[in-house]
Amino acid sequence: MAEALGARIAELLASTDEALSTAEIADRLGVPPREVDHAIWARPNQFAWQPGHRWALSAQRRAASVYTGADTEDARAAPLGHRKSIELRAITLTSGVTLRVIQRPIDSSALFTTESRGSELLLVMNSSHPIFASHPMPFAAAEVPKGYKQLLELLLEAWALYEDGVPAGGEHRRLEETRMMWGRRMVQLLSEGE
Repeated sequence: MAEALGARIAELLASTDEALSTAEIADRLGVPPREVDHAIWARPNQFAWQPGHRWALSAQRRAASVYTGADTEDARAAPLGHRKSIELRAITLTSGVTLRVIQRPIDSSALFTTESRGSELLLVMNSSHPIFASHPMPFAAAEVPKGYKQLLELLLEAWALYEDGVPAGGEHRRLEETRMMWGRRMVQLLSEGE
């Protein structure tokens, strides 16, 4: 059923000159929004997330200027360009690897990313992710209850070490896609929780 719905969504998006929200797609196809959401997320190579929580076919990626309005504000205050990183933490592990946590804007829907640089592993928190417009930045915020803060930070550090240990290739690419999916799902949960 999701495949058939995915094909119908693809036809709809191919026939329009604009990116559509999940609700608009559901309304035009006469199906529940949750089914549309499931069909879209089940085909990440076919559908592309667009600014303003909208969707287009991956082959039809459009510039943000095509989108004329937003129900949800963009958390980015300015276009993403090279900005100075803010170092939040650095620890040296017994293996000799230094895990550095930094904060900087990333032009991605991921909450964070990892970068391996020899004996240094960077955990980069995406300061332009919409979640940080309403929630504190891990590793930087002092107002978060200590136990929860430590747990969240430990989970993020463990993910960075795990991803760094997976050799390049198919499995590593799936981990990167999972990070992107988490970031997108957080945006979705934020918009539905309002």
